[in-house]
Amino acid sequence: METFTDENEGTPRFDSENFVRTETISLRNHFTTLMSDATAPIFRLVLTGGPCAGKTTAMTIIEERMRTRGFRTFIVPEAASLLISGGFMFGDISTDERRKGFQACLLRTQLSLEETFYNLAKVCGQPSLVVCDRGVMDGSAYMPRNLWLEMLGENHWNEIELRDQRYDAVLHLVTAADGARDFYTLENHESRHESAEEAIGMDRRLRTSWLGHPRLRVIDNRSGFNDKMNRVISIVCNLVGLPQIPEVSRKFLVQGDFSMLGATSGFIQEFDVDQTILVVNRDGVDESVRRRGSGGVFSYVHRQRRTGSNGKVLEIKRGINEREYLTLLQHADPHRKTLRMKRRCFLYSDTYYVLDEIKNIFPPLSLLRTQTESIGTELDLPPFVEVEEEVTNLEDYSVMNLSTLVAPQRKFEYETRLLANHNFLTKGAESL
Repeated sequence: METFTDENEGTPRFDSENFVRTETISLRNHFTTLMSDATAPIFRLVLTGGPCAGKTTAMTIIEERMRTRGFRTFIVPEAASLLISGGFMFGDISTDERRKGFQACLLRTQLSLEETFYNLAKVCGQPSLVVCDRGVMDGSAYMPRNLWLEMLGENHWNEIELRDQRYDAVLHLVTAADGARDFYTLENHESRHESAEEAIGMDRRLRTSWLGHPRLRVIDNRSGFNDKMNRVISIVCNLVGLPQIPEVSRKFLVQGDFSMLGATSGFIQEFDVDQTILVVNRDGVDESVRRRGSGGVFSYVHRQRRTGSNGKVLEIKRGINEREYLTLLQHADPHRKTLRMKRRCFLYSDTYYVLDEIKNIFPPLSLLRTQTESIGTELDLPPFVEVEEEVTNLEDYSVMNLSTLVAPQRKFEYETRLLANHNFLTKGAESL
């Protein structure tokens, strides 16, 4: 799977009424790039969320808008609804073993449905979007974690492969019960019976179940339903590289002891990440590979970044296997080191944060990242992380710069800070 990000191309303020009026030339160039390989691109997207979150409406809007932009859209039906409509009743799973058995059947059904629709997209030979009405991790929100992990182990599945390698993005739509309670209703859902409080609890368990996916987006109810749908479309366009309001990757230099972060932030996912810059003999192109995982299970990504003569940047990310990763690793840039980091992913105030602690550079540092709609978007930064400064768009903190074997400016600043502290302590001791 590949994801494409055109970093410099945007549109004026997003307006759902004129959203479909795009420039033909821009789209033609975009699809020429996408179709440069032998096969048309296929993107897999999960739509999830609590009761009365707007998933059904979002799927309809995605299908309509993406069709006008040249994309085939395939909707993978919710597996649980199929099983229930076929005769399954929750009263059938009164024991832990039966619950595990049901979740295993549900997961196999989900996997089969997703592969079927993905293969249909391949057959059609057009740029396509496969939208999953819930994904394989949703089942973990409906059973104790120990039972979920037992069920995965018994079937030789693991969360890294299920969560991180299958989908290009996960969109979590927050239930209307959380932030728009006046609009929370179960009138059109005969199988739903949750109170507002129960819906909020379910919504948060579903969010947690996807924690750790590299492209999880939480879409809340802060500014009305129409704006919520507009944000969904904007994120989908960002995913496939169509003109849209570009997301901004905000980056903060932070400090502290993060070993006990889970005790203060709640549930977190931790990963070991290796990022390596490759040698490329083409102007305007840089490449890297990334290994990310935990417990000995890893996912691998190859990234290629192209800068055109007009200054526009096209970034292509492709999931690869271990063998491809090891082959590409033979082309590692000898003038740069592999960045080794401890990555911690967590949710705070409905915002998804990624904290990277990079220890094999001098001086070591930690960076907190998140995605916002603009550089001016106000953020409720987590109070348990001490933020030194925002370093968004500062090249000193890019992977390319941090991976240099010698970073004189950062080394000089670090040594200057150490010397200042030493002089301060020495002067204090002399005055005693």
